[in-house]
Amino acid sequence: MDSDRVSALIGQRVRQYRLNQDLTQEDLATLANVSLNAVKSAEGGKSTLPTYVAILQALGHIDNLLAAFPDEGVSP
Repeated sequence: MDSDRVSALIGQRVRQYRLNQDLTQEDLATLANVSLNAVKSAEGGKSTLPTYVAILQALGHIDNLLAAFPDEGVSP
């Protein structure tokens, strides 16, 4: 899967998380302490990692992001 497709899927999931919580984009922007344009960009799959972190924290889904980077411990 190419990076554009992955970005689009992440944006779709952020949008679905927001809608499942019955939040407007404006509500989410306020909760995440980001701009409305930042939320719109994130849902469009065009954002930065710090913005996704803020949004996922606000939505209570930060564990989903952290699951992509499991702690493998120290390799000998």
